[in-house]
Amino acid sequence: MFNLRDGRMMRNTYTASQWGLWYLFGADGRILTDVQPWVGGYYTFDARTYLKHTNVYEPARWGTWYMYDETGRCVSGYKYWQNGLYYFHPGTYLKATNEAVWENGNEYWADGGGVVRTGNWQIEHAIDTGTSLVGHSPYVWGGGRNSWSIAARQFDCSSFVRWCFANSGVFAGNVGDAVTYSQTSLGQGVPWSNIRRGDIFFMDHIGHVGIYLGGQYFLHDSPSSPTGGVGVSRLSDVVDRDDRAYAVPWYDIVDGVVRRLV
Repeated sequence: MFNLRDGRMMRNTYTASQWGLWYLFGADGRILTDVQPWVGGYYTFDARTYLKHTNVYEPARWGTWYMYDETGRCVSGYKYWQNGLYYFHPGTYLKATNEAVWENGNEYWADGGGVVRTGNWQIEHAIDTGTSLVGHSPYVWGGGRNSWSIAARQFDCSSFVRWCFANSGVFAGNVGDAVTYSQTSLGQGVPWSNIRRGDIFFMDHIGHVGIYLGGQYFLHDSPSSPTGGVGVSRLSDVVDRDDRAYAVPWYDIVDGVVRRLV
């Protein structure tokens, strides 16, 4: 491919064609395919279309499987995908299986399929219960505080957390009056630096609560979640409003309140 302005061949660049599709060009000007190093990471390009793959777990031409995120970058560290948490080793980018993985001083276990869990059935059942509603339960302020509302799966943030843990036999507030402010006194307080999968934490000056999933992901019920209700977000979506005076984030995490119920 040649630059339309000056006629020079495209080399060592990721650029768009005149019809708007982006391609990676090598040192000899050829369009590159398969796994390629670029700007400090690894990406994969389709052998037929030459387009970058995103949000996919697939093998390279030599058979090794890698996970690519929404930008197309090969993933290392934790990744939440298809309702499960996974860990990919830095350096090799290989998925952890049948081994212990660590975060914030806490040990998890990656099973034979790579799904990362704590080993505590109450935590995992609470998370599985909540995850079953991802994309199927729009946020309803004041919902989840009587039997018919719960049956209709109508929750707000605090009633959703209460319902998840109640299904595991863990007290997270009374049905009729579970609110974030009362939930801050439940269980054991832990420092933010030690937050663990299954802990609940509070945002927006204790106006919102979520369940930490590990790997910087959390489960919550919010009109601002990716689903408009029960959904999974990243901590990078939550910013400290005090650190960004001119930003208008959807939630800020200035409280640092973490409670361990199990």
